[in-house]
Amino acid sequence: NKNFRYLSLISMCFLLGGCVSSCDSISQRGRNEEFANEFGFAPMTGIEVLHCNTYQVGDCYGRFIVFNANETNLERVVSAGFTNATAEQIATPWGSIWRQHLAKSPQAPKWWRTPGTNKFRVYYKEPSRKDFSGSFHYLWIEEGSQIVYSESAGW
Repeated sequence: NKNFRYLSLISMCFLLGGCVSSCDSISQRGRNEEFANEFGFAPMTGIEVLHCNTYQVGDCYGRFIVFNANETNLERVVSAGFTNATAEQIATPWGSIWRQHLAKSPQAPKWWRTPGTNKFRVYYKEPSRKDFSGSFHYLWIEEGSQIVYSESAGW
């Protein structure tokens, strides 16, 4: 009976396209590794990774990272191929998936915030990865804050 339930669960995962997994990196080392996986370099002095959550659903993945960065460090991150979003792009969320996620991300962890009505800047890459047929990565920073919110996904 126990084996039947286990096999049923495994079968259901395969039918749904794969199991769902999600993990919050709770150690600073784990968060720094996730940052390096996402941006291609380790966080430099002055960047502290505050939160990180990576999830996988079948062949799709997503990652949420919150870190603090001064303007110099932020420029280093943004110089890795990000584009500054225009006010028009931000005002039309139906234009691309990253814009829809900026308003409300369906997989967001509890600690994730959206910009709401605050003044903020957005940088994005779309597509952001060559190993997926579709992907995006965006960063948003509230004006006057050094907290950076980063979301990426690939499918």
